[in-house]
Amino acid sequence: MPRRYGLVHNNTLQMRTFFLIILLFSIKVQSQELTTDVRTDENIYLYALKEYCNFPEITAENIYVQFDSTVMWYDWPKVINNKKINYLDGAPEIIKEIKAHKGSIILVKIVPLQYKKKSFFVNVIPFLATAKGKNINLANGGGLSVIFNYSDKNKGFEFSETKSYGN
Repeated sequence: MPRRYGLVHNNTLQMRTFFLIILLFSIKVQSQELTTDVRTDENIYLYALKEYCNFPEITAENIYVQFDSTVMWYDWPKVINNKKINYLDGAPEIIKEIKAHKGSIILVKIVPLQYKKKSFFVNVIPFLATAKGKNINLANGGGLSVIFNYSDKNKGFEFSETKSYGN
């Protein structure tokens, strides 16, 4: 085999590798676009819950989330950042967990997308939940705002920052 053939072959392999890396990088960059479609893994509500679970002040091993089909879907992850996520669907499930945990739990609610002062945001609010009979009482001490920008270029939301508020 001539030496020239070997050089051309090596250059061709290097170019193919280069283009493959560029292609994979562009796919990864495009996957950062976020949507409000709750049935995808790239929706802003799941992103907000992940931000909450990754927040340093959240030390609980079990997170109780009030299920709401307008902001979440049935196949969401059951573990995020080594925290077990318990989705509670309706008052009976919430009351059952409150009774099982000595009269109170921290119940997390994800508030639908809001817009204010040129920012889109999703609030994740932990409530101290107690129950008396069939009534659930909620006390709010703060929460987390996960802020997004809308990209005309990408036609989707992009994460901007996370801010805590309250206590």
